[in-house]
Amino acid sequence: MRWRKPPALVALAAVAASGWLAWPWLAPTLWPAAGGAAIVVLSEDPRRTTAALDLWQQDPTRQLVIQGFPYLQGIARRQIAARQPGPAALARVTTLTCGVDTVGQLTCLADWIRSQSGSLPLGQVTLVTDQPHLPRAQTIAEIVLGAKGIRVEGLGVPIDEPAENPLRRLRDQLRSQFWRATGWDGRLRP
Repeated sequence: MRWRKPPALVALAAVAASGWLAWPWLAPTLWPAAGGAAIVVLSEDPRRTTAALDLWQQDPTRQLVIQGFPYLQGIARRQIAARQPGPAALARVTTLTCGVDTVGQLTCLADWIRSQSGSLPLGQVTLVTDQPHLPRAQTIAEIVLGAKGIRVEGLGVPIDEPAENPLRRLRDQLRSQFWRATGWDGRLRP
């Protein structure tokens, strides 16, 4: 005789799995994280950093997180220095060099936010990247940060590039959910 799964158990498992997958989009609405705001720029293009600095100068009380490879950090630091922010504003600038792709950068950001939770609670993040990259980057950020109740907004810098392949977005959504479940972003480490 074949064993049959009770329909109620299958339905319950499906509802639980759907709820877990949807949680990053539900949590910021149902249980928003308390805390300040941050501007996060994926600084692979100096135009992104310029847009982030323009936004930050409107309210320099926000945390500014610049993510990118070390050589890009030097470019970003020169862009900041050219604007001559005060010492209090400079104290709110953080640079992160971890992560070699968008998923890695944003999971690194999530880990950094978690490590700062006592001293720097965040409730909202504005992600700055270019327009073709924004839908994918914002979706990743919503998954890895939204699960903690952090609201994510995006600012896309106009550039003359075509939209990204939608399969990249799907791939990175799966990698981000995998990171939520395991703590590993799915990238092979050298």
